[in-house]
Amino acid sequence: MPPIGQDPWLLSEQRWTTRVGEGWVPKRVLGYGGYAIVGLWSYEGPDRQRATPKDIVVKQALANPGLEIEAQFLQRFKDCRSEHIVKIYRGLSQEAGQGTEDYDPSNGAVHRIYLEYCPGGDLFDADKRRFTELDLWRIFHCLARGILVMHQGNEDPEGSRWDIPQICHFDIKPENIFIGKPIMKDDHDSTSPYKEQLHFPIQQLNMPEADLRDYVRPWQPEVDRPSRIINPRYGTASNIWQAGLIMLCLIREMRDVQWDALQCYQSSASIRLITGGLTVGTDEDQMEDEYGTSRYGNNLRILIAECLLISPESRPSPKYVFYRTKFGITAHRPAEPPSSPMREPSRR
Repeated sequence: MPPIGQDPWLLSEQRWTTRVGEGWVPKRVLGYGGYAIVGLWSYEGPDRQRATPKDIVVKQALANPGLEIEAQFLQRFKDCRSEHIVKIYRGLSQEAGQGTEDYDPSNGAVHRIYLEYCPGGDLFDADKRRFTELDLWRIFHCLARGILVMHQGNEDPEGSRWDIPQICHFDIKPENIFIGKPIMKDDHDSTSPYKEQLHFPIQQLNMPEADLRDYVRPWQPEVDRPSRIINPRYGTASNIWQAGLIMLCLIREMRDVQWDALQCYQSSASIRLITGGLTVGTDEDQMEDEYGTSRYGNNLRILIAECLLISPESRPSPKYVFYRTKFGITAHRPAEPPSSPMREPSRR
């Protein structure tokens, strides 16, 4: 492994037509995806304290399939001013590669986009420790906010929906949930937000429901695992399902989805589960429904199971998950210490 900042691809930035900028210093390669490389640059100019942002992520991919669709969606979500979608700082650039590696061929074009840096890493790294129930409610709430933005273009659960077709994110998974800096808002828990990284494949749901049910992607988890989940509705309901799957993995401490451990079953833990048909879970979920032996509260487990209902129409809406998770945070947040009692002024 080359020294920090000395990776050949990072150093090739000096030859890019569209450079990161004066004063920006390459730090390290953050990772490799199925078709892209991602690196971190930090601003070290004399006015760093006033600079915004101070760190930036560059994502580079081969121009085919490229980053054009991802850039378009991220720009659209940037206009939503959400803290739960990774921000794009600069639009798509295309130029010749530098020949430093497979993602950077000298005989082909590459795409680059410039993104927000999330210092907390991703949820895949964070789950090396055991989460408290409050942690899980916070993660779930941030997922709900991100899905709400994809659904309606804002984080206001009572807000109006934007005039575009539903958007389906086909790759909501722990590696694509990043932990940002703490945010302080009256309507949000004052912790680090869990941000969703939107990247290809992502698409707008613009086909009629009848046609869509015949549109099958065999690699999509909802389609082929478990086998009884067939032709789900791609769109907001699918995003809800994937969020539920992430939460199931977290409470079961699974680093990856262990499909062989999952099965479809009928739960009677809530009215929605009774009337909504089969859901997805493990043997432990069924036992805990029956005997109530979980170390996590029933409200959390029930909401996860509701998100994992096989019938898309039976799953809860983003608005419902927003309010349920917000209530969960409030119920599990430690009580603030009482303020000092008022004292009568001393009299002389």
